[in-house]
Amino acid sequence: MPDETTLIPAADGFSLAATVFEPAGPTRGWVVLNSAMGVKQTYYRLFARWLAEQGFSAVTWDYRGVAASRPGPVGRISLRDWAELDMEGVLQWALAKNTPVVAFGHSLGTQLLGLAPSATRLSGIVGVGSQSGDWRNWPFPYDVGMLLLASVVLPGISGVFGKLPHGLMGEEIPKGPVIDWARWLRSKGYLLSEGQWIADQYARITCPIAGFSFEDDLYAPKSSVDRLYAIYKNAPLERLHLTPKELGVKRIGHFGPFRKSFSETLWPMFALPLDRAVKPQLRAG
Repeated sequence: MPDETTLIPAADGFSLAATVFEPAGPTRGWVVLNSAMGVKQTYYRLFARWLAEQGFSAVTWDYRGVAASRPGPVGRISLRDWAELDMEGVLQWALAKNTPVVAFGHSLGTQLLGLAPSATRLSGIVGVGSQSGDWRNWPFPYDVGMLLLASVVLPGISGVFGKLPHGLMGEEIPKGPVIDWARWLRSKGYLLSEGQWIADQYARITCPIAGFSFEDDLYAPKSSVDRLYAIYKNAPLERLHLTPKELGVKRIGHFGPFRKSFSETLWPMFALPLDRAVKPQLRAG
């Protein structure tokens, strides 16, 4: 079936640009694709189409203030808005279909998920290159680079321009999420630095999680990925850390997993936890 562009209301009614990918026959369940920071939804288009070919319904979408969800000035935006309002609205929309729903998060797309109230109703979560961004989780000298990014580069550029301009980290990003993100990057524990209530939110998640990471992903070293999933302490976890050699390639990286060249290697691996999530009766047996 052809892709269908639509608008999905966030929890506060803000219209989010989205694209729906439906299988030719009955759906096996819905996959909500949550983007990385500064990555527009179209980056995941080929993967979403592939999911539809496997019998899943999939939806991609843009956070408010980013790419197609930036109709004009949107006022002050925070990272919590992206989670508690935007991600929550898309999850509610998918859950209303009355089929199993799995959240598929890339980087930030899994980091924020525990803040969305409806995440407790998910049948599963798949994370790719998703990490705790505390700069201390990076080995030297990358830790120094992360600290400079969080302390100087992000606050400085967003302070001058009132946003992170297009091209510096993908799409144009509003100032609010950039400042919030920089603060988390500088803080011990990343988003846990906001207080115990954050840990309590993530502890509510009990659905199975499959977390993928890659040896050559400099944006998400293994230790940082492990620390993120430790926050989801009550969710059964399957961790998969892969090397390029295992897949017969020279590089995977942070953004490579969604390239079509991985449609016969990585993508079927991504689909395995999706299969299990939409067949709870088999998992229980």
